Amino acid sequence: MNTPKKAQTRQAKIRDMLQKKDIINIQEFCEKLDVSIATIRNDLATLEKNGYLKRVLGGAISTEGTPRNTMYSSRVNLNKAEKKKIAEYAVTHYLRNDMTIVLDAGTTNHFIAEQILESDLSCRVITNAFNIVSLFSKVPNIEVISAGGKLDKDHNAFHDQDALYQLKKYHADIYFLSPNGIDINKMITSSAKDESEIKKFFISSAKKTVVVADYSKFGKSADYFLTNFASITCILTDDKLDNTTYKLLSKIVKIKCI
Repeated sequence: MNTPKKAQTRQAKIRDMLQKKDIINIQEFCEKLDVSIATIRNDLATLEKNGYLKRVLGGAISTEGTPRNTMYSSRVNLNKAEKKKIAEYAVTHYLRNDMTIVLDAGTTNHFIAEQILESDLSCRVITNAFNIVSLFSKVPNIEVISAGGKLDKDHNAFHDQDALYQLKKYHADIYFLSPNGIDINKMITSSAKDESEIKKFFISSAKKTVVVADYSKFGKSADYFLTNFASITCILTDDKLDNTTYKLLSKIVKIKCI
């Protein structure tokens, strides 16, 4: 019988498990705790409501005990293998020498930047991401244009009004958009207001916008609307995206599972 006391004990174990591992899927919770999928889903919903974790597609990540200045580094390592695959495909199939490329501060773009570095492309990169500026700072064949303003350490980004003002003079061949949520009804969304304004500008100023997002971003909706699917050239994701979502999206936007 699933008593309140048993639920509290189990939820404490879930929190402890998430402190030891970045992301855990529902099946692993079920096996470790010897309970049903429905029970785990109820536990995750309760813990998310109380601010202890965030549910992602098929599992959960912890939101506990993450210092402000390490939040980005925690996020960038989630689904790392999937992000690397997306990045490799993006650079190989969409970029060439002498292009002007926009990379926002989303975590998948960190791996696109690394892949650009490995590819030895000569290009111009416009970014509001602090780590990408640092990565390219000593690379002679890459011209870097960065936003100014105040650094938001939680998001590893410059995205206040000063940053937006600095960026408005530039246009690009392609923008790799790394969103927080992709939902068929609520479209493409971002979790931070200032960052959403920067991303909206990037969409309007680039000839092409390619969404780069691992499977965990689908079926999720963040607070701030970015764009509908009509403005998107293509969505690049990984092969863990469920088939139902893929079929629904493929009817309204070009989507590639890698």
